[in-house]
Amino acid sequence: MTNVFDSSNWPSFPPEEFVAGDYFAFKKSGLSGSFPLSSYSVKFYASQFGRGAGTTSANQISQDAVESGSEYQITAGATATNSWVVGKYAWSLFVIDSCDAQKRQILDNGVFEIKPNWAYSTVDPRSDARKNLELIEDILYNRILGDPLKEENLQFDVVVALTSPDKGLVPEEFTEEILKG
Repeated sequence: MTNVFDSSNWPSFPPEEFVAGDYFAFKKSGLSGSFPLSSYSVKFYASQFGRGAGTTSANQISQDAVESGSEYQITAGATATNSWVVGKYAWSLFVIDSCDAQKRQILDNGVFEIKPNWAYSTVDPRSDARKNLELIEDILYNRILGDPLKEENLQFDVVVALTSPDKGLVPEEFTEEILKG
């Protein structure tokens, strides 16, 4: 396992997946020659994707980079990242002229996802496929033990129709298809 606290092991980009509450660090090398700290600042921004296409939410992350030798380092400790909201984010790295904040240039951008911290999270850790499979199993169980004319038991007929051999999927294959998700 790589020591994530040693800056020589840090990646050049934010991780694609990150757990809230973990140490967050990446670096950009080769910038200090063109953009020395005395004249420029480098900032990391991230916006969580919103519910609509092309929108972002109010959840924002902003971190100032620190110059160290020939690289800029972007870090956040566990206390800070524990408050970051779970979800997908669009991130950007900017260089800003310290004498004129109107002079800003994007250096890099991408997407990353913040995952829940299972030690403290109340989010259901099951995948959508697992939740759906368990729901179908509950329906089947209630159908066998319950009243065949109850509304929730009538839904079983749809599942049986979808999983009958003449439709191409038998229950075992249907389960495998759901779990593949």
